[in-house]
Amino acid sequence: MASSTSAYKPTLRDSELLRAIELLSPTAKQLLKWSQSFEGSITPFTNIGDLRRRLTKMHAARLVRRWRFAIESEGMLPYYYKLSPEGHRALYGKGATPKTSRAFSPIGISLHSHTNALAEFMTHTHVSAHRIGASFTDVYAENEYRVTVGDESLRLDGRGTLLQSTVRKVFNLELDCSTESIISSQGADSIGRKIRLLDADDSVFEPHDPGRAITLFVCTRSRERVLSILDAAASLVRNPNRSLIYGIYLPDYLALTNPLTATCFLNHRHESVALLSENLMQDTTPAFRKLTLTSVVR
Repeated sequence: MASSTSAYKPTLRDSELLRAIELLSPTAKQLLKWSQSFEGSITPFTNIGDLRRRLTKMHAARLVRRWRFAIESEGMLPYYYKLSPEGHRALYGKGATPKTSRAFSPIGISLHSHTNALAEFMTHTHVSAHRIGASFTDVYAENEYRVTVGDESLRLDGRGTLLQSTVRKVFNLELDCSTESIISSQGADSIGRKIRLLDADDSVFEPHDPGRAITLFVCTRSRERVLSILDAAASLVRNPNRSLIYGIYLPDYLALTNPLTATCFLNHRHESVALLSENLMQDTTPAFRKLTLTSVVR
C-alpha cells in the first residue's frame, strides 16, 4: 500500500510553500502574505482558509511539521510550520543534506518571538521587493551565513540581496529583541561585539565592491533601542564616513507599503536613509576579498 507521502504529488505552488517554510518557519498568515510574491504562472493564495486547507493536506502527507507558536495572539495560538524529512526530499531529492542539524525539529519556546519577528521582516521585505519590480535573492535563513574574522565568528540572523535592474544591494540582518547587552565589559556576546566583527569583515572590501554589505539592526522592543545601537556603532566603527550599520524599529518597517525605497532607516549618524536609493553600488566592479581575514560558510 502506498504511503500518504508517495500518494501526494506536490504542485508548483506547494514547492513554493515548502521553500518559504524552510526559510522562515512561518505561520499560515505569513505564508499567505508571502504568496503575493509568487513568480510566473504560480497563483498566489487569496484567502487564509484555502491556504490552511492546503497546509493541512501537506501535513497529512508528512511534507511539513507544525507546532503551536507561543506568541501574543488573538484566540488560539497559531501553528508555525517546518519541513519534514519527506518535504526536504520533495524539494531537493533523496540524499540531500539539510542545512542545519535542527532543520526538522521544533523551535525552543524562548526563541518563538525572535523567529516570528524574523519571519515578519523577511516576508515584508520579499513582498515589498516584488511590488516594486526588484528581486530578493541569495537569501540566507537564520544561522546559515557566518562571518569569520581571525578566531572569532558570528552567525547572522539573515542575509539577502536586492536586485533592481543593474543595482545590487547586499544586506546582513540582525533581529534584536533586547536580550543582549549593547556593550559588555566581560567579553561576552553583545551588540558591540557584533558591530566590531562586522566592521572588521567590511574592512576587507574595496570601496566600490558590490559584495560589500550593510547590516540592518531591526529592533522589536523600542525605537530607543535602535538609537542606542546606532550610538554604539558610531563609537566602534573605524571609518565613520562608511554607513555600515542601519537601524529600524520593526513595527515602523511593517507599517510601510514600500519600505525598501522609503528613507525609514537611520545610520550611525542618525541620518535617514533608504535601502534602495540613488547611492546604491552598481554591479559592475569585480569582487575583491582577502580570504585570509574573512571566510563565509553557508
